[in-house]
Amino acid sequence: MKYIEIFLLGIAVFLTNLPNLYAFEFQNENVDLIIRPGIGLRIDNLKWSIADQDGHPNILSELEFNDLIIFQSVLDFDLTVKRIYLRSTLYYGGIIDGKCTDSDYYIDNREGLFSRSESEINNDDVQDITIGLGYQFYLNNKESKIAPLIGISDHKQNLRITNGVQTIATPELTPAIGSFPDLNSTYQAKWNTWWLGMDVFFILTKDVSLSSSLEFHTANYKAKADWNLRDDFAHPVSYTHKAEGKGIVIKVGINKTLDKHWNVGLMTIWQNWWTSSGIDKLYLSTGETVSTKLNQVNWKSKSINLFLSYKF
Repeated sequence: MKYIEIFLLGIAVFLTNLPNLYAFEFQNENVDLIIRPGIGLRIDNLKWSIADQDGHPNILSELEFNDLIIFQSVLDFDLTVKRIYLRSTLYYGGIIDGKCTDSDYYIDNREGLFSRSESEINNDDVQDITIGLGYQFYLNNKESKIAPLIGISDHKQNLRITNGVQTIATPELTPAIGSFPDLNSTYQAKWNTWWLGMDVFFILTKDVSLSSSLEFHTANYKAKADWNLRDDFAHPVSYTHKAEGKGIVIKVGINKTLDKHWNVGLMTIWQNWWTSSGIDKLYLSTGETVSTKLNQVNWKSKSINLFLSYKF
């Protein structure tokens, strides 16, 4: 079962048992449950390149998905039972703007540029789910807490490439300079990870607290693409990517207590992901397959999110 399906099943089970959980909290002061719905604005950049079959040029084709502007909704919850700490977050974001640059070279190290096109990225989405389990330790007379964590996560980027314009062309090798409005290609990337991390909570005043989080991820990266204007490529899967990767996620938030149950918070998140070299596997319309080197994938993300939380 997919991570998102597990998460949604868990939410359903939680809502079904909500009355029991609420009653249990009055009987046991060591149980805390916090739910945080929220909204956020996020900016992503994703970049990858491949080499030719013989390794030269070492960068044959390079794709850059730049300034992906994403409006996202968030559902986050924390459950603490006698210091055992579980947290989970689900993000769903719609891409409202972005650019794709596709560059091709015939000489090593990005020399000999013979083709470049610029396209738009919009009307698609990103999905993220993170689940972590740990144990809380109190600091400074219970005014601060620290929680080492282990967890899993799943991150998806579904990118649709449209409204292309050829800006650099070489006769007999590439299309002529100009637009190609029938472009409707897709690139769907997924990062499946295990991670280790640390959450820290600081109480500044009676009503204001700070939170921070650091996660180190080990990732399995997979992607598939459909290049709809290439008749020599197979469809709906024109090529796939596989590689091993790593990631660092940093979160910093501030929370304001409104009353016994309600809080409002603001959180900033920075993410930096990368892979080692992997495999680019091309599927031809003839039924043949061709494999070459996927040099590296780089993904950077930053976001700011507004939460309204309820503590049971």
